[in-house]
Amino acid sequence: FWFGALAVVMAGGMLLNARVVERVGGRRLSHRTLLVYLAAAGALVIGSVAYDGRPPLPLFLASMAVLLGGHAIIIPNFNTLAMQPMGAVAGTASALTGAVQTALGALLGATIDQQFDGGIMPLSVSLLVLGVGAAAAVMWADGAPLVLRRAPDPQPAVPTAA
Repeated sequence: FWFGALAVVMAGGMLLNARVVERVGGRRLSHRTLLVYLAAAGALVIGSVAYDGRPPLPLFLASMAVLLGGHAIIIPNFNTLAMQPMGAVAGTASALTGAVQTALGALLGATIDQQFDGGIMPLSVSLLVLGVGAAAAVMWADGAPLVLRRAPDPQPAVPTAA
């Protein structure tokens, strides 16, 4: 039941993304969602430490709902932003990006899986560390801190037809 409920949250995140990205812009929406993601990952780590790797189910589910909902918003928007400058080779770039994401995800997942200790500490710490790494990569790629201001995106969230 809870697994299915979290899947519904992810679907809700995707639907919310589709409605909000046009108004807010992909970059700003993704940056703000990443900040919320980091807060949820931090809360999960704190809960994991406080409860010796076994936080109460409501804390775990709430944190995972925010994290998985965040994935549903962050991943497609950052992929779209990454494809904008690719132009005629966007299909090849998208395929390469997908292959790299899948390979790195499998390697990181296997590494995190090996750390399993009966609790969620390895998972929660990994989510926070990888989230901080993602934020650092975004700030490096944008050459600026995560967006908090209300300025419009420098590029459209979705490429428009000419």
